[in-house]
Amino acid sequence: MSPQDVADQPWITVKDGFPLMAIIDAIASVAGRWLDIAHRINDFTVNAEAVAVGAGIGLMSRWTARAHPDVVLRPLSGVQAHRDIDVLHRPERTARKAVQTVLAELRRIGRGTSPTAALRPAHTR
Repeated sequence: MSPQDVADQPWITVKDGFPLMAIIDAIASVAGRWLDIAHRINDFTVNAEAVAVGAGIGLMSRWTARAHPDVVLRPLSGVQAHRDIDVLHRPERTARKAVQTVLAELRRIGRGTSPTAALRPAHTR
């Protein structure tokens, strides 16, 4: 599906200022028209319930949103979306096995989700 395919539908999305709004804005820009935002819900579970009863379509994260039996997920082409995951830890704890295990797993998962996914070390104090 492309932005043009879904631009004329009522949308269920997040409130202004939340990260997904950048993708909603990109969909509108690519489609060349404003989207009809019918509802603003900042919770994927509640959003899925509203979609399931036919209140509109929504932008759902394929990685963090739970599957809903009455919602069909379709990939949207024509817009680029990515997510940054920040890992906060004390620098002196980096050598701990638990921290190394979590960092290694996040790297593994990131490589599997996108060919351009990368783990960039943040600034430390």
